[in-house]
Amino acid sequence: MQHLRWYTPALYGTLGLIFLQYSGADLWLAQQIFALNQGWAWQNNWILENLLHKGGRNIVAVLLISTLLLTAFSFIFNWFNKTQRMALLYTLLASLLSIVVISTLKYISLLPCPWDVQGLGGEQVYLYLHQAFSSHESGRQCFPAGHASGGYALFSLYFCLKLWRPTQSPSLALYWLLPAIVMGGLFGLAQQLRGAHFLSHDITTALLCWYCCFALWLVFSRALSSPSKQTKHVYIQTFSATASDHINTANGFAVLEKSQ
Repeated sequence: MQHLRWYTPALYGTLGLIFLQYSGADLWLAQQIFALNQGWAWQNNWILENLLHKGGRNIVAVLLISTLLLTAFSFIFNWFNKTQRMALLYTLLASLLSIVVISTLKYISLLPCPWDVQGLGGEQVYLYLHQAFSSHESGRQCFPAGHASGGYALFSLYFCLKLWRPTQSPSLALYWLLPAIVMGGLFGLAQQLRGAHFLSHDITTALLCWYCCFALWLVFSRALSSPSKQTKHVYIQTFSATASDHINTANGFAVLEKSQ
């Protein structure tokens, strides 16, 4: 990738995830939050629960609906050029794909929330990532972080820019990652303070959303630069050049005959 190599955030995120899980830092961080108030005192905090959790979910819904309408109208009324319309369609589909993937994994996973873990107010045993899908029991719906996916799904904006304006300055393009980082990070932090998620849950969500957005970007970018399109363009150029040559030749004969 010209602007940001796709594996850079994936590599550092994966290394951080492994460290958190198997060094004990993930559980330790949750224990510190729990010990700070001798329980999950912020579980029902108005700002965390209503403003950042419920309110944040509504903001994501509004953004998705707005993107859907803009995309639909751009195709119906022929707004923008074809590449830009496809970029809008990509943004909508990549965001939805990210949220659906996270929601599906959360539904079938076995990892408990911090408030369900022994020593943190619950009765369940702390499980590691490799145990997330290790049995056929009912999922506990706590992994990955579903709420944060609404923010991290906005990684699609960065890849949308790469489709919309491929020549955009790499340094300026990176600013389009900020909405995802800020919203995803804020939503994730709110849930960690409430005891709903470990930090590893949020990092996993960020990684999966990044992969989803990148994978769909590959599909769209290759479709927009497909050989058929290039061949058609070359054919048109060749046809135009050939026609021009014939016209020039005909004009030459006409001039010659007139002079005779």
